[in-house]
Amino acid sequence: MKSKILISIIAIIISGNFLFATPVISNVNTNSNNIPLFDKFEITYNMNSYANPYDPTIIQSYCEFWSPSGQYFKVFGFYFSDYVKSIVTCTTSASPEYPCEVLTPNGTNNWKIRFTPNEVGTWSYKLTSIDNLGSTVFPLSGTSSFDCIQSTNKGFIVKANNKFLKRTSGEFYFPVGENVSWYGSPAFWGTETYGTNEYQYYIDNLSDNGSNFMRVFLDMYEGIALIGLDYTSQQTYFNLYNQKDAWQLDWILNYAKVKNINIMLCLFSHQNWGNDGYCLNAWDNKNPFNSNKGGPITTPYQFFSNTTAIKKTKNLIKYIVSRWGFATNLHAWELWNEVNQIRTFNSSLLPPKSYDFYIINWHQDMYNYINQIDPFKHLITTSYAGGIDNTNIPVFNIVDFSQTHDYKDPITNTNDDFQNHFYAVAEAASQLNKPYMNGEWGVIDTVNPYLWKDNDPNGFELHNSLWSSSFSTSMGAVSNWFWNNDYIKGLNLFHMYGSMASFMNNLPIPSSSFSPQKITNINGIRSYYMANTNTDTIYGWLQDINFHFQNLRLTPDGTTYLMTLNPIYKPTPNTSNNEITLPVSINQNNKSFIVEWYSAETGLIYQTASVISANNTIILNMPISLRTSAFGDAVFKVYLDCNQFIWREGILSNTYQNVASDLASAPNDGSVFYRTADNKLNSIWWNPTIENWERSELNNAANNVAGDIAPAPNGSVFYRTIDNKINSIWWNPVINNWERSELNNSANNVAGDIISAPYNGCAFYRTTDNKLNSIWWNPTINNWQWSGLNNAANNVSGDVVSAPYDGCAFYRTTDNKLNSIWWNPAINNWQWSGLNNAANNVAGGVVSASYGNVFYRTTDNKINSIWWNPAINNWEWSELNNAANNVPSGNLTPDNLGNVFFRGSDNIIHRIFYKSQCYYIPSEEFHKYGLFSNSEEQLLPNEFNIYPNPTNGAFNVELEYIDGLTTIEVFNAMGSIVLEKNITSRNLVRLDIQNQPNGIYFVKIISSNNINVKKIIKN
Repeated sequence: MKSKILISIIAIIISGNFLFATPVISNVNTNSNNIPLFDKFEITYNMNSYANPYDPTIIQSYCEFWSPSGQYFKVFGFYFSDYVKSIVTCTTSASPEYPCEVLTPNGTNNWKIRFTPNEVGTWSYKLTSIDNLGSTVFPLSGTSSFDCIQSTNKGFIVKANNKFLKRTSGEFYFPVGENVSWYGSPAFWGTETYGTNEYQYYIDNLSDNGSNFMRVFLDMYEGIALIGLDYTSQQTYFNLYNQKDAWQLDWILNYAKVKNINIMLCLFSHQNWGNDGYCLNAWDNKNPFNSNKGGPITTPYQFFSNTTAIKKTKNLIKYIVSRWGFATNLHAWELWNEVNQIRTFNSSLLPPKSYDFYIINWHQDMYNYINQIDPFKHLITTSYAGGIDNTNIPVFNIVDFSQTHDYKDPITNTNDDFQNHFYAVAEAASQLNKPYMNGEWGVIDTVNPYLWKDNDPNGFELHNSLWSSSFSTSMGAVSNWFWNNDYIKGLNLFHMYGSMASFMNNLPIPSSSFSPQKITNINGIRSYYMANTNTDTIYGWLQDINFHFQNLRLTPDGTTYLMTLNPIYKPTPNTSNNEITLPVSINQNNKSFIVEWYSAETGLIYQTASVISANNTIILNMPISLRTSAFGDAVFKVYLDCNQFIWREGILSNTYQNVASDLASAPNDGSVFYRTADNKLNSIWWNPTIENWERSELNNAANNVAGDIAPAPNGSVFYRTIDNKINSIWWNPVINNWERSELNNSANNVAGDIISAPYNGCAFYRTTDNKLNSIWWNPTINNWQWSGLNNAANNVSGDVVSAPYDGCAFYRTTDNKLNSIWWNPAINNWQWSGLNNAANNVAGGVVSASYGNVFYRTTDNKINSIWWNPAINNWEWSELNNAANNVPSGNLTPDNLGNVFFRGSDNIIHRIFYKSQCYYIPSEEFHKYGLFSNSEEQLLPNEFNIYPNPTNGAFNVELEYIDGLTTIEVFNAMGSIVLEKNITSRNLVRLDIQNQPNGIYFVKIISSNNINVKKIIKN
C-alpha cells in the first residue's frame, strides 16, 4: 500500500509540476536592448504551469532595475495570453463607423515584465520568481542590461503643483477630452461587440481634433472587465482574469499613446454594485464578489470591510498595476466611479452604521497599496456624484486629486447654469489644496432624457462649458459623458475640442497661486478667468451674454439660431461699449501689460494690444468682430510687458545694522559701509561662501567717525572725523586687515557735511566758507595734496556733495538747486554747470551720482533724479516711479550696478533699483545683485535643475513649472550679472557662459511665486 502511494506521489510530481516544482525561468526575450527614454522595455519569459498564475500566494515574479545613477525600481511580472484580432461584419444592425471584432487565442501564454526607463544610460536588471517550493533568478549570476537612449517622448503625468499637472519630461499637461467608458454592441448587451474598433474610432477623432484625454472603465461587464460576466463568452471571471479584455486594454493604451491620448482608468464602477435603475440587478446577477456567484460577501457594502474581499481586490489591483503601470499615457488610477451611488442604487439594502468610515479606510488602504507597488507613482483619484461636500472631503483628502460629476437640466430649469456651476465647484475644491477635475458632466433633459442633441445640435453648451471650465483653475476641461450618438458622436462635435486644447496646452505651467474669477455682466459681457496672486498673468474667456445658452432660448430668433447657426437669426450685441474691467493688485499699478486676443472657435491669435494699469484695474476692450462671432466670445491672455523697466524699492533685512543718523555708502565691491551709533565705521558684505550677508567691524580701524562716509572705488573709505579732518581706512593685504590713514593731514577745515570720493581717488568736501575743495593723491610726491578746484564752486550749501564715476562733482546750492563742477580738458581746469535747472527742490541732504543719473532727496522726502538725455543733449528730471517715499535726512549712495542706497526712517538700509517689470523682489526683502540670504525664505531646490554641473560653459536649466513671466539671471561670485534671460513658455532653457572665466556662478530663477538660487561651477 505504501509503495502505491509513493508511486502516485512520484507520478504527480512528474505530470503535475505546477504543484511541487521550483519555478523555472526560460526563453527570456526583450523587445529591444536600445530603448528610447520614456518608452516601454518589455521582458517576455516562460515559467512552469500553475493552477492560478494570478494568485501571489502560489506564484509571483518580479524584476529589479537599477538606473545609471543608482535609482532602484521593483516591477512585478504578470501572466499574459495573446490573441488574434479579426474584423467581421456584425450579424445584426451595426454602426456604420466601425465593424464588429472577434478575438481568438493564438495559444501563446507566457509572463511579461513591463518597465519604462526615466533616465538615459545603461540600466541593469534581474528577474526573480518565487513559488511555494523556492525561488530562482535570471540571470543566475550578475545582471542583464539594456541601454536607454535620448528621445522626445513625453514622461509620466504628475502634479506640477496643487492645481495643475505636468509631464516628468517638463511639459504642461491640461486634459481635454471626454468619457469613452466602454465599447458598444449591435444588440444591447449582446455577444457581438465593436471592441477595439470602436475605441479606434474615438481615439482617432479625439486625436485629430487636438484632444489628449479619455476616461475608460475597467469594471464594465459589457465592455472591458478583468472579473465579472463576459458577455461575448457568457463566462464569469473571479479567481482567474479575463485575458481577452486585458488584451483589448493593451491595444487601447498602445494605440492611444501613438495618438497622444491619455487614459484615466476607472477600476470599479457603482453600476455593477447596485440593483436599482440602470444597474439592472447587476449586483444580484452579475457581480462575482456576491456570495450567490461564489464571492465572499452578501451585500455590496461589505466590499469595503470584508477581509477576503479586500485581499481579492489587492490581488486584482496588483495585476492591473503590473500590466499597465508602465504606460506614460496613463492619466491616473481612478479607484471608484461615483462610490456614493452604491447606496443610491440599492434602496432595499441598508448600509451599516460604519459604512462611511469603511469607505474612507478602504480608500486609504488602496491608496497606500498602489503607491507601494507602482514604481512610477501614477496619480490616484476617485469620484463622487455631485459637488464637494462634507461626505466626500475625507476621501478626497486621501487621493491625489478630487473629482466630481455633475448633470443639469437647463431646459426645465433656466437657473441651471453650467458655466457658473463649474466655477463654483472648482472654487470649493480649492480648499482641498490639491488638483481638481470634473470627470463627468452632461445635460439631462427630464422631458426627453438622453436626447440632448435635439436641444443643442450645434454644441453651444459644449463650447461654452469647455472654455469656461478651463479657466476655473480645474486641472483640466470638463469631460462630457455623452460621447456616443446621444451627443458628441451623433452631432460630430469633436472639433469643439481642438481650439481650446491647443490654447491651454501651449500655456506655461500655471502656478498654484492662480484663482478662479468671474464677471457676471459688464457692458453685456460675462467672463470666467483665472489670475495669479500677483495679477501679472491672467488667462480667460469672455462672451456676450446674448450667446449664453439660456438667453438664446428666451427668444424665437435665439432659439432658431441655436438650432441652425443661421446668421440671419444671430443676436446683435450692443457694441457701443466693449470694455470690461479686471482688478489687479496695488503693486501692479501704472505698469504696462500686453493683451493677446484669441478666437475661441479656432484658438488662433487675433490681435495684440498694450494697456496701462491704473487704479488697481486693467481695462480690456473686446474686439467687435469676436463679440459678434458665431459664439459671441473670445479668449485672452494678459501679462506684464517684460521689456518695460521701472524703479523698485527693497530693504536689507535680517541683518544687524544699527545705522546712525548718517547714511551708509556702497562701493563697487558690493560692501555697504555705515556709521554706527557709537561713531565707528562698520560694514555689511556679501559672503559667497555662506551665500549670505555678514557684518564687519573693520578691525575697529575707524573710531572717531563724524557724520559722513565716502568709499572710493580703490577700496579705501574716506570719512570726516569729529575734529573736522578727513581720514580713511584701507585694506592692507600685508596684514590682511583694515588700517587707518590720516591722509597727510591734507584737509583740516572740513565742514559738517559729507565728502565723496570719485573713481580717480580724489576726495571732495565742503569748506567752512561754503566752497568746494578736494584732496588728491599726487604720485610725484607720493602723498596727498590739496586743491581749490579753480574756485569754480562758491555757493555750496550745508550739505553733501557727490562725485560720480566720470569726474563730475555735484552739490546742492544755497537756493536748493543742483549744480556741478566738471573737469574740462579743453581748458585743463574745472568748470561750473547749472545742469539745465533740472532739479529745483533739492532738500538738505546729500546728492549722489552714478552712470549718468544724479539722485537726490526732495523736500518731501522722496528720491528724484536728473539724468543726461543724449536725445536732447541735456539733463532731464525723473520721479523714479515714486519708488522711495520715506527718505529722512541723510545721504544717498549708488553703486555701479544700478542700486541707489539710502537710510530709511526705520534706520535700515534701503535701496531703489531699475529693473524689468517682471523682476520680482518683495518689498520686505533685499536681494543683493540677485543673490539672497537663506534667512529671507526657504530655498526650494526641487523648483529647478541645472545640468551638467560642473560645466565647461553650456548648461541646461529645467524648471518644474513656469508661472507666467520668469527671469533667469546668472551671477559671478562678485555678484555681477553675466547673463539674463526672460522666458514665458519653456520649461527647458539652454544657457552658455563659455566666455566667462572659470569659477563659481549662481543661477537665479525669478517668478511671481518664488525666487530660487542654485550654484553652478564652470571649469
